[in-house]
Amino acid sequence: RVQLRSEGTVSNPVAFNRDLFGWVLENLLKNGIDALVEGKGTITVRLENDDEGGVRMYVADTGKGVPARDTAKIFEPGYTTKKRGWGMGLALVKRIVTQYHGGRIKIATTSQHGTTFLVTLPPANSAVAARH
Repeated sequence: RVQLRSEGTVSNPVAFNRDLFGWVLENLLKNGIDALVEGKGTITVRLENDDEGGVRMYVADTGKGVPARDTAKIFEPGYTTKKRGWGMGLALVKRIVTQYHGGRIKIATTSQHGTTFLVTLPPANSAVAARH
């Protein structure tokens, strides 16, 4: 009922912790699956080189989207739309991406037809990556 797709390749080198970044990807995928209407839809992970030498990763779902009133607080600890859960997933995702990897994460697009998250990681040889 859920189609998982991957697109793109990258050649820019980035530094990342495999376990922590794996958790970031897992959380974004699980949230995307949870957002699908009646458990049906597509989750797409697309990679591309960033113009600044890093890498961009888009995680897109065809789910119900994030309400406009919630986009500013979606990464805050305790925020959740689920009946079960602590609301810590996206807060931890943001912390891992920004504080540990020196990257950025944001909602690139959202509508009633789905949401796309954009994760940007700096080049491996950048000053930002060297601090982490």
